[in-house]
Amino acid sequence: MNYGRMALENRGSSTTNRQQTSSDAKLNDAETIYRMAISLIKARQNQNLAQASNTKTSTSTTYSDSIQQDSAVLKHMMHEAETNLNRIAKLRESDSSHSSRPESNGSPSQSPSTENVRIQRKLTSVFRIGKFLEHFQAALKATSTADPVLKVTAVGRQLGYAFYLILDALQWMQGAKAVRFEKETAQKISKNAARFWLIGLSFSLVSGVYKSYQLSQRTQLAQRPRATAEKEAERRVELHQIVADTKAVRLQMLQDTCDIVNPGTSTGFFNFNDGVIGAAGTLSSLLGARSQWIKVNGSPKK
Repeated sequence: MNYGRMALENRGSSTTNRQQTSSDAKLNDAETIYRMAISLIKARQNQNLAQASNTKTSTSTTYSDSIQQDSAVLKHMMHEAETNLNRIAKLRESDSSHSSRPESNGSPSQSPSTENVRIQRKLTSVFRIGKFLEHFQAALKATSTADPVLKVTAVGRQLGYAFYLILDALQWMQGAKAVRFEKETAQKISKNAARFWLIGLSFSLVSGVYKSYQLSQRTQLAQRPRATAEKEAERRVELHQIVADTKAVRLQMLQDTCDIVNPGTSTGFFNFNDGVIGAAGTLSSLLGARSQWIKVNGSPKK
């Protein structure tokens, strides 16, 4: 009997240790997400400063207002990320005695994995808020595209993003307590926002597949040797350009695939858990930050 009780006690201790290790790992993941969020926010703030200096001589006030609105949201998100980092530190202190998570206003706090997804979704909103006018303008420009497939996919993508951003801005205003919606209205806004985001990403993926097919056809033609040295040099330049275009298309498709996990799950098309959504969102943010870096500083020289 004593041996049996000792075995049960050891088993319970082992289970507690595993739970503590899992909790520490989740806290580490949450801290990584918040620190990554702060780094991305700082990068965006620096980009806004550069864009603001460029728009001083511009006659467009709409884009300048968008930058100011974006900066205000970034400041709010920076404060929230720093607050949650402090909260994680306090959770670690309270975990030293293997106690339960602290409660706020009588309700249990959210788990770190849920916090990861929440900050990822809000961070995504920060980088897209106030941009719907740009997407409407891009949709208008896309109507002049000669290729009918690229025209339809481009217009569908830009309109999907534009309507998503309008509804996403309403969600952010609700979260910031700037406006109040009834519960059913807020749910409809959230559901429709996810649908428009999913529509835009779907058009983008279709466009990526079509572009990949076109690039493969161009590659087959460019691999044929040319008769003269001059045309052979042109062929090599074209092959180099095709490789660069293919890489850009594939990276965009990868980012779209990561992004589609979130609205696809929200609309019920997929059934991913919070961990998968958070990981996909993090990868998408890193790819987006890389694209912004290349736009500002240029492609890295090999």
